[in-house]
Amino acid sequence: MLRVLRAIPVVAGVAALAFCASVADANSGNSTTGIGLKLGKVVNTIPVGSATGPWLVWNAKSCKYETAQSHPKAYVAAVRKVVGGPTKIGYMHYGDTDPFGVANSASMKKMAALAGFQLDVYNLKYPSTTEPLTQARNSVLK
Repeated sequence: MLRVLRAIPVVAGVAALAFCASVADANSGNSTTGIGLKLGKVVNTIPVGSATGPWLVWNAKSCKYETAQSHPKAYVAAVRKVVGGPTKIGYMHYGDTDPFGVANSASMKKMAALAGFQLDVYNLKYPSTTEPLTQARNSVLK
């Protein structure tokens, strides 16, 4: 159970990075929230162990997800080079003492470098209940 709880922030971080790196540059620039990341070529692909439907696509005009009319047989996350927009990402790992955590932190570092992100790493100092909040507050000052 503890390993699962520790994996949640890692999985969330990986998912966020994969999402940011795989989103198409669909906005025209007329949005009040900006155009997001400008993405370049695919620099790495990562097969996903399992995915369940329905498959969704983003409709920028209606600003909502819709069920995809067609999709590939298997989902593969594509890490793309960031060529414009924010280039900094924060990652809170929980320590460097177990092989699972070490491997996840190394993977985040590698994928961030491939995508062109500056990776700021913060240590949660598990099982501290105050350090994560302190690190989050400090991250906005970097």
